Amino acid sequence: MDFIKKMIQIFHQNIIVKSFRYLLYRF
Repeated sequence: MDFIKKMIQIFHQNIIVKSFRYLLYRF
């Protein structure tokens, strides 16, 4: 179960980074 938690964490971080870059590129 710890493995799944880590995957979810990485997944969320990836989404945050992508959305952050998306916002940066828009400005």
